[in-house]
Amino acid sequence: MRAEPASAFGSGVTPSKKGKIQAFALSYSQGSIETSEEVASAASEVFLGVEPSLERDEAVQAVYDLLALITHQYPVLLELDDSMEALAAVVNPMISVGAAKVRGTETLVVGE
Repeated sequence: MRAEPASAFGSGVTPSKKGKIQAFALSYSQGSIETSEEVASAASEVFLGVEPSLERDEAVQAVYDLLALITHQYPVLLELDDSMEALAAVVNPMISVGAAKVRGTETLVVGE
């Protein structure tokens, strides 16, 4: 998702560049575009990121807009933790109302 483009010379001048990227998604697609229970179990894994310099409300809105765009047609699988505040602010209410499901309860981080 991009911010609305703006000109350095004011609102009366058409911007020469696109708006800055606010949120992005990378999909590890399973290659199926059918909608069924089988596809829901084989949802595409999506890595979702947000521009770290955004204010909290702007970051939440960017994540909301991008997730709405992606999930409109395709089921996705996200992995998130408490450090992902903007994503958690969007996904946790969805879980509360049954619009999203939790598949696992823990994540193991392995390192040296």
